[in-house]
Amino acid sequence: MLHHFDDDLTIQYGDLPVNITPLFKAVFVNIVASRQARCG
Repeated sequence: MLHHFDDDLTIQYGDLPVNITPLFKAVFVNIVASRQARCG
């Protein structure tokens, strides 16, 4: 389940659409950094 980072990822929270793209990017970067730190 890979998403293009250019697309805005939104979830429905009540009646308000919440943009989770920044959060998704941060989590993805953290995961990649963690893996690289462990492997290297």
